[in-house]
Amino acid sequence: MQRHLILPAQGKLLISTDVHGNEEDIATLEAIFVALRAQDPQTHWVILGDVVHAPDEASRRENPDLYDYPDGSMQIVDRILIQQRAHPGHVHFVLGNHDHGHVGGPHTAKFYPDEVAALESRLRPDERQRLHTLFCSALFAVAAPCGVLLTHGAPDDSLHDLRTLDETPLDILQMTGPQLRMMRTLLTSYGQSERS
Repeated sequence: MQRHLILPAQGKLLISTDVHGNEEDIATLEAIFVALRAQDPQTHWVILGDVVHAPDEASRRENPDLYDYPDGSMQIVDRILIQQRAHPGHVHFVLGNHDHGHVGGPHTAKFYPDEVAALESRLRPDERQRLHTLFCSALFAVAAPCGVLLTHGAPDDSLHDLRTLDETPLDILQMTGPQLRMMRTLLTSYGQSERS
């Protein structure tokens, strides 16, 4: 499966990342993208992962200025799928470490001991299927024509050729040692724990 994309040399590019269940933020980005695309049909939107796993209730109470929103994780997944259908080939989802936990990656534990289990326990079977559909079809990296590589994390020198991403499975149990190292850097930042 193709896990990387090289963007065309013309058009505008909107980049977003880490909305973590904030549906209001994704709705704002959606409106910006639609407006940009109306001006320039060659506009692309690259979403760099971590669209799920909002803060828990205790965190919202303790930090209301930072975490003043309910968990809209599933609504965000649905909104991305709708935008991908409405703008085929122009809305690109890149896997983040929180998203990866739902399709074979390590389970994160930022707001819950197991954020994957916490979210999926609240979803209906059809919702879980749509969530898995988006994450299973995700890219690992997008390259802009100017040479910028867009990923969720901070890749190191273990990534030599974007085509190797196409041969990398989603499930960490099926990855080779070099693939595990490469994916860890693609999905996390330097010094970041896999669990956060």
